[in-house]
Amino acid sequence: METQDLRDLIDLANELDLDKRELFDAMESDNDFELDGYRFIHSNYIDDIQLDELENDPYILGCFNDWFIADNTDLSYDIVRALQDGEKFEELGNHIIDNNFTKEIQSEYARLDGYGHHFSHYDGNTNEFGDWFYFKVS
Repeated sequence: METQDLRDLIDLANELDLDKRELFDAMESDNDFELDGYRFIHSNYIDDIQLDELENDPYILGCFNDWFIADNTDLSYDIVRALQDGEKFEELGNHIIDNNFTKEIQSEYARLDGYGHHFSHYDGNTNEFGDWFYFKVS
Protein backbone atom coordinates (compact mmCIF):
# COMPACT_ATOMS: atom_id res chain seq x y z
CA MET A 1 0.00 0.00 0.00
CA GLU A 2 1.35 3.44 -0.92
CA THR A 3 1.99 6.17 1.64
CA GLN A 4 -1.09 8.23 0.65
CA ASP A 5 -3.28 5.12 0.76
CA LEU A 6 -2.01 4.40 4.28
CA ARG A 7 -2.75 7.95 5.36
CA ASP A 8 -6.24 7.68 3.88
CA LEU A 9 -6.78 4.36 5.68
CA ILE A 10 -5.67 5.90 8.98
CA ASP A 11 -8.02 8.84 8.40
CA LEU A 12 -10.89 6.45 7.66
CA ALA A 13 -10.16 4.38 10.77
CA ASN A 14 -10.09 7.54 12.87
CA GLU A 15 -13.31 8.84 11.31
CA LEU A 16 -15.12 5.54 11.97
CA ASP A 17 -13.43 5.03 15.35
CA LEU A 18 -11.90 1.70 14.26
CA ASP A 19 -8.64 0.06 15.23
CA LYS A 20 -6.21 0.96 12.42
CA ARG A 21 -4.21 -2.26 12.54
CA GLU A 22 -7.33 -4.42 12.64
CA LEU A 23 -8.83 -2.57 9.65
CA PHE A 24 -5.59 -2.81 7.66
CA ASP A 25 -5.14 -6.52 8.40
CA ALA A 26 -8.74 -7.32 7.48
CA MET A 27 -8.46 -5.41 4.18
CA GLU A 28 -5.29 -7.32 3.37
CA SER A 29 -6.80 -10.74 4.06
CA ASP A 30 -10.54 -10.63 3.32
CA ASN A 31 -12.87 -9.26 0.64
CA ASP A 32 -15.97 -9.10 2.86
CA PHE A 33 -15.77 -8.48 6.59
CA GLU A 34 -17.48 -6.68 9.43
CA LEU A 35 -15.64 -4.59 11.97
CA ASP A 36 -17.29 -2.76 14.88
CA GLY A 37 -20.63 -2.20 13.16
CA TYR A 38 -19.28 -1.53 9.66
CA ARG A 39 -19.29 -3.98 6.78
CA PHE A 40 -16.51 -3.69 4.21
CA ILE A 41 -16.78 -5.31 0.77
CA HIS A 42 -14.19 -5.09 -2.00
CA SER A 43 -15.67 -3.68 -5.22
CA ASN A 44 -14.53 -6.73 -7.23
CA TYR A 45 -16.81 -8.98 -5.16
CA ILE A 46 -19.81 -6.86 -4.22
CA ASP A 47 -22.07 -7.93 -7.10
CA ASP A 48 -21.42 -11.64 -6.47
CA ILE A 49 -21.99 -11.20 -2.73
CA GLN A 50 -25.24 -9.33 -3.30
CA LEU A 51 -26.37 -11.94 -5.84
CA ASP A 52 -25.62 -14.75 -3.39
CA GLU A 53 -27.54 -13.01 -0.61
CA LEU A 54 -30.55 -12.44 -2.87
CA GLU A 55 -30.54 -16.05 -4.09
CA ASN A 56 -30.62 -17.19 -0.47
CA ASP A 57 -33.65 -15.06 0.44
CA PRO A 58 -36.60 -15.74 -1.88
CA TYR A 59 -38.96 -13.83 0.38
CA ILE A 60 -37.02 -10.59 -0.14
CA LEU A 61 -36.88 -11.19 -3.90
CA GLY A 62 -40.66 -11.53 -3.94
CA CYS A 63 -41.01 -8.21 -2.11
CA PHE A 64 -39.40 -6.09 -4.82
CA ASN A 65 -41.72 -3.61 -6.54
CA ASP A 66 -44.26 -5.30 -8.78
CA TRP A 67 -43.26 -3.31 -11.87
CA PHE A 68 -39.56 -4.05 -11.22
CA ILE A 69 -40.17 -7.80 -11.06
CA ALA A 70 -42.36 -7.69 -14.17
CA ASP A 71 -39.72 -5.71 -16.09
CA ASN A 72 -36.96 -8.16 -15.16
CA THR A 73 -38.68 -11.56 -15.40
CA ASP A 74 -41.09 -13.47 -17.60
CA LEU A 75 -44.04 -12.54 -15.39
CA SER A 76 -46.59 -9.90 -16.28
CA TYR A 77 -47.33 -7.02 -13.96
CA ASP A 78 -50.81 -8.44 -13.25
CA ILE A 79 -49.43 -11.84 -12.21
CA VAL A 80 -46.82 -10.25 -9.95
CA ARG A 81 -49.43 -7.97 -8.41
CA ALA A 82 -51.81 -10.90 -7.80
CA LEU A 83 -49.06 -12.97 -6.14
CA GLN A 84 -48.03 -10.09 -3.94
CA ASP A 85 -51.63 -9.25 -3.05
CA GLY A 86 -51.98 -12.91 -2.01
CA GLU A 87 -48.80 -12.55 0.09
CA LYS A 88 -47.00 -15.19 -2.00
CA PHE A 89 -43.67 -13.36 -1.71
CA GLU A 90 -41.54 -16.44 -1.11
CA GLU A 91 -43.19 -18.34 -3.97
CA LEU A 92 -42.57 -15.36 -6.26
CA GLY A 93 -38.94 -15.21 -5.14
CA ASN A 94 -38.52 -18.94 -5.75
CA HIS A 95 -39.84 -18.46 -9.31
CA ILE A 96 -37.22 -15.76 -9.84
CA ILE A 97 -34.46 -18.04 -8.54
CA ASP A 98 -35.65 -21.21 -10.28
CA ASN A 99 -35.91 -19.47 -13.64
CA ASN A 100 -32.52 -17.73 -13.43
CA PHE A 101 -33.75 -14.14 -13.21
CA THR A 102 -31.79 -13.36 -10.05
CA LYS A 103 -28.74 -12.01 -11.89
CA GLU A 104 -30.90 -9.60 -13.89
CA ILE A 105 -32.70 -8.51 -10.71
CA GLN A 106 -29.41 -7.97 -8.86
CA SER A 107 -27.82 -6.08 -11.72
CA GLU A 108 -30.76 -3.72 -12.17
CA TYR A 109 -31.18 -3.30 -8.41
CA ALA A 110 -27.55 -2.21 -8.04
CA ARG A 111 -27.74 0.01 -11.13
CA LEU A 112 -30.91 1.79 -10.05
CA ASP A 113 -30.48 1.93 -6.25
CA GLY A 114 -26.78 1.37 -5.64
CA TYR A 115 -25.77 -0.97 -2.83
CA GLY A 116 -26.77 0.95 0.28
CA HIS A 117 -30.38 -0.21 0.50
CA HIS A 118 -29.27 -3.83 0.47
CA PHE A 119 -26.17 -3.76 2.66
CA SER A 120 -26.79 -0.81 4.97
CA HIS A 121 -30.03 -1.36 6.82
CA TYR A 122 -28.91 1.30 9.29
CA ASP A 123 -29.12 4.31 6.97
CA GLY A 124 -29.19 3.03 3.36
CA ASN A 125 -25.97 4.85 2.51
CA THR A 126 -23.20 3.58 0.26
CA ASN A 127 -19.74 4.78 1.20
CA GLU A 128 -16.63 4.23 -0.89
CA PHE A 129 -13.00 4.06 0.09
CA GLY A 130 -10.68 3.35 -2.83
CA ASP A 131 -11.64 -0.08 -4.16
CA TRP A 132 -13.88 -0.73 -1.15
CA PHE A 133 -17.47 -0.09 -0.21
CA TYR A 134 -18.35 0.23 3.45
CA PHE A 135 -21.71 0.28 5.14
CA LYS A 136 -22.94 1.09 8.62
CA VAL A 137 -24.79 -2.02 9.73
CA SER A 138 -25.59 -1.33 13.37
